[in-house]
Amino acid sequence: MISPLGGMQIFIYQWIHPSSLYAQSILRQNRLSQIIHILVTLVLIVKGLFGLFIIFYESDYSNNIIAKIETIWSAFIYIMYGITSAYYLVDRSLFIEFLKSYTEIIDHDKTFASEFTTKQFTKIKLFVLYCFCYETSYEIVKCDLRYIPEALVSPDNYLVKYSLITIILFFYKFGILSQFHFILEICFHLEAVFAVHKRCLNTLSFDYLDLRKDIPEQKIRLSRFIYSKIIKTCKIIDKFLFLSLLTFYIFFVGLDLFAIRGYFVKPRPSLVFTIFKFFGETNYLILITYHLIKVNQLSNKLFNKVYELSFDNKSFGFVNEVRNSLCL
Repeated sequence: MISPLGGMQIFIYQWIHPSSLYAQSILRQNRLSQIIHILVTLVLIVKGLFGLFIIFYESDYSNNIIAKIETIWSAFIYIMYGITSAYYLVDRSLFIEFLKSYTEIIDHDKTFASEFTTKQFTKIKLFVLYCFCYETSYEIVKCDLRYIPEALVSPDNYLVKYSLITIILFFYKFGILSQFHFILEICFHLEAVFAVHKRCLNTLSFDYLDLRKDIPEQKIRLSRFIYSKIIKTCKIIDKFLFLSLLTFYIFFVGLDLFAIRGYFVKPRPSLVFTIFKFFGETNYLILITYHLIKVNQLSNKLFNKVYELSFDNKSFGFVNEVRNSLCL
């Protein structure tokens, strides 16, 4: 017998094919994604603890307040990323509820939604490729071993120890990029639900404005109901992603600030490296911020269209439904 949660997930799988590590792990699509999820969580937390430990381990930090603040900030953020990653495992039901609501909304035009998300996920693949090239180039140029105890980089068993460092570096970078990928994937799902409903409203508007047909009250009421459901879906994912977005913005804004600060202190990195790092990290901020703003704009535009159709068709009895939908 299939459990209610299992049946819900089977229903979700019919129209959603998650590409990010965290989405696959939360939905328990395969064991490998769950194992990597746990490993990434542990590596992020351990790396953060190493960052705190190094302040007491190396005497160089005692007279360098700025370096100490940067180290504490980095360690804190990596621990926060680890906690966020663990949170995905603990509160997975909230994400499944979001996807269930998503599938119910796109059920009105599943083919269009599938085509829309497929096109958007192609952009994700290109940006993930960019992220891989940037992060690899950055680590090769930087070659920063500050967060690794000296015992691990001593000449004894150098190859084994450096392999361990590389594995740790790979997992924590992979964890951060996976969270970025996860947030971006959710943004595209939200854009898809708005696109589906906008398509439906455009059809109603065409019937009313161009063909001068009266729109049945039932259809107008249904459009308000769908919009209200979309807003509820956004509220669910807002709650789920609150910690993720907070950590993301603190991390990347901090990286940009420290990149600029690094150029005005000694030893000073090259101007080319500073610019490379600043623009590399800023691209993450720009992309996520752009899609979050886009989702908000789509919500406002859709509200105006629903509200306009309700008044144009003299549907005064249900105007409060539209007003109250923003508070749901």
